[in-house]
Amino acid sequence: MRVQSQFRNTGGSSSQVFHPKPLSAPTTAPFSFETSKFSLPGPSQTPEQVAPRPTKRARVAPVTFLNATVDCTKDGRRITFKSDTAESTSAESSGDNTTQPAKPAEKGCRTRLGPSHPVKLSSKIYADVWIRILSFCEPKFLLEAKTIDKFRYGLLSDHSVIWRESRLNYYGWDMPDCPRNLTEQKYVELMAGRGCQNSRCAKADTHKVHWIFRVRLCSGCLAQKIMRVEELPSRRQYFLPNTCYELNSGNGLALWELLPLARLDGRDLHPLKIDEDSNNWAFGQGNPRRFRFLMSSYAELESEYKQLDNSGAGDEIIKAWADMKHEETMEVMTHAIKLESWCKQHILHKHTTEAQDLRQIRAIYFEARALERSPPMERRVLHKMADFQKALKIRAQPTERSWDALRRKIEPYRSHAEQVLEFELLMESFLDNLPQVKLFKELHERRHRKRGSQRTYQLEQEYILRLGQAEFDRCIKNHVADEDLLLLCLQNVFDTYSTLDHQPYGFNFDGTFGTYRLSLDDARMIVEDVIEKQIPRNSTRGRVVFPNLRCRGCRRTDYVRSFSFVQAFEHILEKHARHVGEGLEFYQFARPYPKTYNSWASPDDDAIDFRFPWYTTFWPRTLPLVPRHCEPSKMEHWHPAVPTEFIQAKKPPNQSPFGGRRPCVTGNPDDAFALNLVYATEKLFGLALDGPCQLKIALKFALDLYAKKHTSDPPVSNIITCLDLLRTVNPKIDLRFGCGICGTEDKVYRSLRQTKYRKAVEQLEKHWTRKHHGGSIGWTKGMIQLPSESEVWQQIMASDKKLRSEQAALMQREMTRHKDIKKRAHAKANAILQQRAAEEVFDQLFPPTAINERTET
Repeated sequence: MRVQSQFRNTGGSSSQVFHPKPLSAPTTAPFSFETSKFSLPGPSQTPEQVAPRPTKRARVAPVTFLNATVDCTKDGRRITFKSDTAESTSAESSGDNTTQPAKPAEKGCRTRLGPSHPVKLSSKIYADVWIRILSFCEPKFLLEAKTIDKFRYGLLSDHSVIWRESRLNYYGWDMPDCPRNLTEQKYVELMAGRGCQNSRCAKADTHKVHWIFRVRLCSGCLAQKIMRVEELPSRRQYFLPNTCYELNSGNGLALWELLPLARLDGRDLHPLKIDEDSNNWAFGQGNPRRFRFLMSSYAELESEYKQLDNSGAGDEIIKAWADMKHEETMEVMTHAIKLESWCKQHILHKHTTEAQDLRQIRAIYFEARALERSPPMERRVLHKMADFQKALKIRAQPTERSWDALRRKIEPYRSHAEQVLEFELLMESFLDNLPQVKLFKELHERRHRKRGSQRTYQLEQEYILRLGQAEFDRCIKNHVADEDLLLLCLQNVFDTYSTLDHQPYGFNFDGTFGTYRLSLDDARMIVEDVIEKQIPRNSTRGRVVFPNLRCRGCRRTDYVRSFSFVQAFEHILEKHARHVGEGLEFYQFARPYPKTYNSWASPDDDAIDFRFPWYTTFWPRTLPLVPRHCEPSKMEHWHPAVPTEFIQAKKPPNQSPFGGRRPCVTGNPDDAFALNLVYATEKLFGLALDGPCQLKIALKFALDLYAKKHTSDPPVSNIITCLDLLRTVNPKIDLRFGCGICGTEDKVYRSLRQTKYRKAVEQLEKHWTRKHHGGSIGWTKGMIQLPSESEVWQQIMASDKKLRSEQAALMQREMTRHKDIKKRAHAKANAILQQRAAEEVFDQLFPPTAINERTET
């Protein structure tokens, strides 16, 4: 075989066969390398030092050095190895006393080994060699190596030292040690793995590890598996004898206090703080009833406590058991806090240290080259260029070529950047003497006058308001969707006004008198004084019309943010008008304005705060806003003078999926409301429908069966008694809802507690009894805020369409995966392919009437 030279001072390589010294040979016997090209003698010795050569020498099988790399075996092929019988003879054969030369191998029989000719059977290499090799691989590769073949799976499963050395080599020695009740392999899988660990979930890009629970779950699956303390039913709440570490000193130690606890901080769960000196919970961390714990952990703890209680254990035994659980929990919490802190620092260091150094190098280089321009481009002007900010994110050393490419991109927008810089400098200075600010105040005094408690308008304003009212009425008559109502009304006003032959005269946004030109204050006036007077902002319809506008400058698809009309323009001025570049025309809104102004006409009124130059900004031909159903990333870049076709939302089919259908036979009595509700809920588990939609279908199923025997609604206590069973069979149903009546009343403000926060069903039932019991609407239609029947049908169609596209894309990928060795099997392929279609399950629960009648017959 071909191997590298065994000596440091000899170059090249040759086909060598190494014959080790036999055990029977004396220690002074010479050694030699027999090659096909030459014979390398051993060290020179005097005749006195040379021992007599034994007359009988057994032939020893040659040892082959194998040269291969891990990359040679990553393709997953089964490797075989053929032993060369021509090269090996029995070492114990003693038929011939003379040393026989090795038989030359037949041409083509010997296996060539190297990166292009991998080892045919890697299991022939000693395990300690593989352990050494794999310990230098990064943890992510070890997770892939487990799936190559059975040999590597067993090797990685049996030797935890591989995982430990790989983890320390990749993450560093400052990483916290593996917890006592976790294996090194599980520890690395949590840290380096990707994908939600819920086997039924199809999300393959989840990376967030909740160390307090030691699971990697997406936000949806995590919400299904944790519970808030206030959601715990009263019949499952237990209190132990008083200790020194309970959070509530009223009734003693609550059983849930023995579990690892987390609190919600914004969008993320964080472990509760502990006092390391006392090895106890730290106080002052908010309302304990809002703490979260794992439902499965509480079920195990509850089972252990019931066993102790049923066995007649006294308070001392229960207290000792509680102390043991508390110590275990404190150990888990301590390690979780350390890991959360380490992960945050590791990610920050990983993504900032090298990237920031390179970013600074590129910035210094580009700034120096910009100063060489004629005239020189200031550093502050350069930083206003969007293309310059993008160039800083490139992880490569700056070159003359990269500067030339950047220069061609930023040079046309130099004047725009200087205008933005001037705007920022003016806003930081004393504004009262600026002509633009004086004009803004003059326009405010003219357009925002009051006569008593009533607001008065100029003639041009009255004309615009009449035009806005007419266009709004036309949109209502044409049954425009609520999502499109505001923007379509404003666009129609602009188009109609632009085509008028006789336009009114007035005081314009640029300080001139003459033919009136529209400003953004006119658009704001139509929204506030026309549309909001017809549709209350806090009504159910108003929550669809007003706060669901999207910014044309926000092109991210992973995070969708919506605004009201005023908030959208304030956001544009703050986020998008500060940078210039190709397709970025938002700098035109950067006009000086007073941040606070106290009107001289009404000195008794409070000062008015401004965050946008409404009075001095023109109304563009196309507003930089779109309805929520539009996707800005798929649209062309916004330009104020370029007209854009307004795409209205498709009107959803106003049909019920339950028409012409009856619930199927369950085997339970028709009036067994709780059993039928649990049956339907279990059937719906695993679908892509959200929790309220699934509960709507399950309630309809149970209520239709109940209506066969009774004309009245079932008691509300029926749903209360089966809550635990509903959580068990279908964790996706959150069982926290808003009030169905409070959520639809137009006079109820959205900030009130009964509409802003969802309640557990038990609390919702108390609210219903206190506020709405005895009304004309029963609890089955008004107590729980659920989607309508047409919205249920829309969700079914949308979820099935998305599922079919994902399954088709996955099948196409699997068909072409064998052509590319770099492609790995999709981690969530089984979850996606095995997921059931919502319409299929719905047909099983509610078969058409004709099919149902044949089944009953």
